[in-house]
Amino acid sequence: MSKILDCRYRGGDRSVIQLTADLDQGWRDLGGVWGFDDSGFLNYEIGTKFQCRVRFAAKASETSQGPTKFPVSEYLTRLAFGKNGVTIHGPWLMIDVPLDQPWHQGEGAPDQPSIYPVEPALLSEETADGPIEYEIQMWISLEGPTRRFARHKYDWGDGFAWAGRV
Repeated sequence: MSKILDCRYRGGDRSVIQLTADLDQGWRDLGGVWGFDDSGFLNYEIGTKFQCRVRFAAKASETSQGPTKFPVSEYLTRLAFGKNGVTIHGPWLMIDVPLDQPWHQGEGAPDQPSIYPVEPALLSEETADGPIEYEIQMWISLEGPTRRFARHKYDWGDGFAWAGRV
């Protein structure tokens, strides 16, 4: 069985995570819209890993249905959302996520920082049935004990964080 979302480091310095999605194999009905939604893991340190997830969905007008297959193009398309770079080529969606960007404390798990960028209209395409906009959402969260990517809310700037409530 082949993977439809590949998570790896780009380059040897491990400063950028590259997510590669096979849109041809992973395109499906997501419950009202057609698109891609999958997740994977990438090891970071011993006992620590990144959980990576990508959702790329086609939003069509109410009078038409979104494409049941991703419209593969031979052209190379480069886009950006936030500090992240996106490349679409053929059936492949590639996202470069630099680790040097703002991380946020995880909901309910403040020691699990995450990145969660969303772009509701990353790409737009005109069809005979009307325009189709492609929305992208990406989640990367760090699971396990490691150095902090996000400043703890009780950190007073001295590197020491109080656990508990004030």
